[in-house]
Amino acid sequence: MKLFIQTLLASTLLACASIGSAADLHVKVEGVKSSNGKLTVALYSSADIYLKTPTHRASAAATEGVTLVVFKDIAPGDYALSGYHDENENDKIDRESMGIPTEPYGFGNGASGAMGPPPFEKARVSVPASGATTTLTVKRE
Repeated sequence: MKLFIQTLLASTLLACASIGSAADLHVKVEGVKSSNGKLTVALYSSADIYLKTPTHRASAAATEGVTLVVFKDIAPGDYALSGYHDENENDKIDRESMGIPTEPYGFGNGASGAMGPPPFEKARVSVPASGATTTLTVKRE
């Protein structure tokens, strides 16, 4: 009986550990032209919420050249990635009258769209249980 209880306890602990696994995603934001403002990066877990409601959002003070933005303890999986340089720190991407962003922005995998943002699949990055590092380049169109 004692061996049964020990085996059951060990199995339960292993199951809980795998359910609770979380990873860190390090995003190197390149193309940052100034140290003004901050870099904001968003992750989207599905095409249905892509560019509407981020699953995760993180920011870091802008550093000219490359700025590191880190997502802590996210569930492993696939996410679309988008980000922008919030130069005036108003917590939104500024746009001109036609809706085109006036602040530098970018998407995962360097994806771009023909007449608007790229689809979820093109901006998708995979985050394994061990975590990952990816690059996002921001630019002004």
